[in-house]
Amino acid sequence: MPDNYKARAKRIALSLVIYSALRGFHVAAVGAVLLPYLASQSLSLSEIGVLGAFAGLGAAFGSAGILTTISQWIGGMLTDRYSPKMLLFLGEIFSFGSYALFAYHCSRPGNIALWTAMTFFGISALSRPARKAEIANSVANADLGKGHALAGFGLTLGSGVAALLTGFSSSRLGYASAFWIAAVISLLSLFVVVTLPPTTQKKQVSSFWNHPLRNCHLISKPLGPIRPLIAVMTLDALFWGCGWTLFFGFLERAFHIGPARIGVLLALLYGSWAVTQLLVGKLIDRFGPIPVALFS
Repeated sequence: MPDNYKARAKRIALSLVIYSALRGFHVAAVGAVLLPYLASQSLSLSEIGVLGAFAGLGAAFGSAGILTTISQWIGGMLTDRYSPKMLLFLGEIFSFGSYALFAYHCSRPGNIALWTAMTFFGISALSRPARKAEIANSVANADLGKGHALAGFGLTLGSGVAALLTGFSSSRLGYASAFWIAAVISLLSLFVVVTLPPTTQKKQVSSFWNHPLRNCHLISKPLGPIRPLIAVMTLDALFWGCGWTLFFGFLERAFHIGPARIGVLLALLYGSWAVTQLLVGKLIDRFGPIPVALFS
């Protein structure tokens, strides 16, 4: 492999780690305060649950709603069809719009601003498949686990820092400060996306796109070998979502635990994830994904 190709691949990988850290920062910055903020707006837990079911509440990366799920499905298909970089760009645009609207809602509460912000928040998830695809395109197959682990480390490390920062800023300066911090970081993330070097791998467009409506039955064919894994992940997400998505809102409502302490709790969570990301990546490259998944 030529040295210039290796150097270019390293630059792309480093840019993706930086992007992941910034992305994790602004998503977690909102996730750390969104549930307490909604609870402070005199919304019932059932109303907060509806918002979470619609677009996810972002308290952790396992928190997803219907719109988030659909956006990821569409984002995955568009990533196969077009450049992942375009999807990363759109994800940051929708993220910035969501955070700006949340900040606006702090000063002028209203259902239109709130639901529009949640809609943008859910649509921003279309960049998630693109980020993973871009990582896969930038590293050799033998280092794929390591590449995803480094990006995951950046993602969770940025998340932990954001949870602490915005938790304390919300307690001292109000919730709007957390949303504006997230908006500024999303612009930095957008800058990294714009300057991201294009990957060199050629697109192989599936025949599905020739007649997408007629060929919908083709979507499930490549998924045959991993259908059991998808079923397990679906059940895991179901039980996770039953409690986790409302957990921090419950803490605020029942025990008056403010965003600063919630930020500390989330920082501990993300910190443990960051450490395990580095360890797991090497183990996957050496032993394969199945033993690591069973241990998890």
